[in-house]
Amino acid sequence: MPSCVNCNRKLSWTEIFKQTLLVNRYSLRCPNCKQQLFFTAKSKKKLFLVAATVPILLVLLTSFQIPTTISVITLIVYSLLVVLIVPFLVEVTNKEEALF
Repeated sequence: MPSCVNCNRKLSWTEIFKQTLLVNRYSLRCPNCKQQLFFTAKSKKKLFLVAATVPILLVLLTSFQIPTTISVITLIVYSLLVVLIVPFLVEVTNKEEALF
């Protein structure tokens, strides 16, 4: 789990999870020192790659003609796993970085 770059307080899974779901990218603040935190460019790329695997999995399941029930269950389980691990992939910094 990432830590605040200013006060070294570990951010909770819930705080990071909420930020990954929010559209407002400026809402992540350290609860301890109120420092504004941003995801690093490396973290943004990791999150994109993890999220991009869901539609790829869907294409693979349909191209191999896996039964619909198994495909749906697989996608639901995989999506839940992605949602649960995403906060562990995040790194934060005190300044916003360009993606490329």
